[in-house]
Amino acid sequence: MVGRRLGEGRPRRARRRLQEQFPNDTFVNLAVAGGAGSNAKAKLASDLENGNPPDSFQGHAGAELTDYIVKGQIEPVNDVIEALGGSAVFPQDLLDRITVEGNIYSVPSNIHRSNVVWANPEVLEKAGVSAVPADIDGWLADMQKVKDSGVETPLSVGGTWTVVHLFENVLLADLGADDYAGLFDGSTAWDSDGVKQAADHMVKLLGFANNAADGDDWVAPTDMVIDGTAAYNVMGDWAVAQFNSRDQAEGTDYTYFPVPGTDGVFNFLADSFTLPKGAPNPDGTKDWLATVGSAEGQQAFNVAKGSKPSHRPPQAHGVADVSRQMR
Repeated sequence: MVGRRLGEGRPRRARRRLQEQFPNDTFVNLAVAGGAGSNAKAKLASDLENGNPPDSFQGHAGAELTDYIVKGQIEPVNDVIEALGGSAVFPQDLLDRITVEGNIYSVPSNIHRSNVVWANPEVLEKAGVSAVPADIDGWLADMQKVKDSGVETPLSVGGTWTVVHLFENVLLADLGADDYAGLFDGSTAWDSDGVKQAADHMVKLLGFANNAADGDDWVAPTDMVIDGTAAYNVMGDWAVAQFNSRDQAEGTDYTYFPVPGTDGVFNFLADSFTLPKGAPNPDGTKDWLATVGSAEGQQAFNVAKGSKPSHRPPQAHGVADVSRQMR
């Protein structure tokens, strides 16, 4: 199984559940370290092109899998989804977004919220910032206060994908949910006034940010918030795992809120797992997919991860669900 950006504990918990359910299966973790996931994607692309696929790999459900689908490198998993309960247990909106010409090509293991700002309350208090800003302009004004208080980089970023992640949520803030969605179905023009405003806001935000190396992942900018060298970072709800790993207390050591201008909007993504064409052990793959798609497997996978189980009703005991607490 090839995974990326999941963290060591997450697949381990799901693996234990797999071995409880299917004791004859052997789990081999083929995760590739480094490059914020780019090394893993390069190795995966090479293996798929050369007819040497893993039994499964992790990807974000939906458009991220398009190239694999077009190239015929992954198989539909409709039967697994149906055996798990289909729309009776998975949100219909999620199923609609991951269905391509009647087929579903991955089994979602969770639902993440991406439009989250993580903040250091001590830094904000020192700067005289006491309220959550209502929009990007208000947020920029608060960043200036933080900088004036002596923090050189009020906003922390990592490598390229984290900057894209930030821009996606700035677009959401400036366009609103409907026009943001329209960027991807053609109903909103990429040269519209709202997009131009978002681009202008992005330039101003990056003026308050650190210079990061392209290979930097999300952990380093999260640590900048923890250490007080930055006041803010925009990252998905999975960032809670890093705060927990550093024994940070919610409300005292850190706080979080929706990206200004996106209050009430849930910008989601879902980790999911696939069945590659020509997988050496497709039956074992389907056992794995059945595990990560089950309520019990998702409980194991999402504990301390900050995400919501995509299997309803969620087995919420022990799950640090940031999104459930944030509106």
